[in-house]
Amino acid sequence: GAMGGSASLLPRDALGEYQELTFLSKQEILLAYKRFSELLPKEERENACSARVPKSHILTLPELRANPFQHRICHVFSTSEAGDNSMSFEDFLDMLSVFSDSATFDIKCHYAFRIF
Repeated sequence: GAMGGSASLLPRDALGEYQELTFLSKQEILLAYKRFSELLPKEERENACSARVPKSHILTLPELRANPFQHRICHVFSTSEAGDNSMSFEDFLDMLSVFSDSATFDIKCHYAFRIF
């Protein structure tokens, strides 16, 4: 892989797909991707799209750090079959999407209901 770190960009087709699935703008998705890959060990960053971040790392995010429901939130958004509440990039996007200002009230309520 390239050492420059620029290799950790999302494939363009994935970007379009994520825009349709979330309430995030292209910029927000790219930023999310950067943040997500920074939670991964260096050797996994190239394949951030297919990697999973452990829950302990997710809990270090500013959005969750001060959130009393942080463990519930990880549980609700994680699709981990191992039940360890780790997150894939898509899980991470779903979570950020609900926290974003552009998420609809209905969506926020839907998740809030599942979280609380």
